Amino acid sequence: PFDEIENPWRSRANLTRDKHWRSRDRKDFNAVYCSVKRRYYSASYWFFALLISNTGIRPSEAARIRHQDIRLVKDGDGTLYTIIVITSLNSKTGRERRIVARDCHKTFERYLIFKQETEYRFNISIKPTDFVFPSVSKNGFYTTPRTSNEYGAICRDKFKSMNLHIKSVVLKDSTAKIYFSFYSFRSYYMTQRLKEGLSIFTLSLQTGSSIATIQKYYSYNEMWSFRKEMVNHLRSNIKIEKPSNDLKLIAQDWK
Repeated sequence: PFDEIENPWRSRANLTRDKHWRSRDRKDFNAVYCSVKRRYYSASYWFFALLISNTGIRPSEAARIRHQDIRLVKDGDGTLYTIIVITSLNSKTGRERRIVARDCHKTFERYLIFKQETEYRFNISIKPTDFVFPSVSKNGFYTTPRTSNEYGAICRDKFKSMNLHIKSVVLKDSTAKIYFSFYSFRSYYMTQRLKEGLSIFTLSLQTGSSIATIQKYYSYNEMWSFRKEMVNHLRSNIKIEKPSNDLKLIAQDWK
């Protein structure tokens, strides 16, 4: 168990003082998971990205949440939900809201894992008022929230390593480059929720964006995404006839 004095974070290399240990069989693994900075760097990307993907929270809001803002709530039938409080000071719109993670309790489970990684990284007993994503820069180390430059750098490095940082899009008369960021996870969240039939009004309450903004910037879905919704009345009233083999032969894949 973590303890600031009895059990501070130590890498195996530090404990054994073996200068050649890092260069042995599992070199890449050792470099990432036996370095306190590299390990926390990877853990931050993991939790930050999945937090946005499962809640639609703005990266700027996620970077400023505190531990007391993440809660596990049980409703009347015993189902557990991860609730995140976006305070009025933290919210882009200046309005407090409570958002519900799409994966029930799983986001909270990941939070507990990341909280432990934070304890080991900073060797500190976390208080409820501490930031979930504290700064690692010299100025404001741990006491201030992660800045956009800090979490932006994490995303760029990880995306570049997967060759997903930039995408070229062909326009009418030219080619434009799209630079992906943590906001790409928010965009993905919105598109998927619309595809799954979540009402745009509910999505607006969840994400803190107006319905007009969602329609303009985030509603990329083609009607193909809603094909099952369009024939639900048939599924509920009569049994849908199976298509003939002739129809199957001429049907085209959606592109």
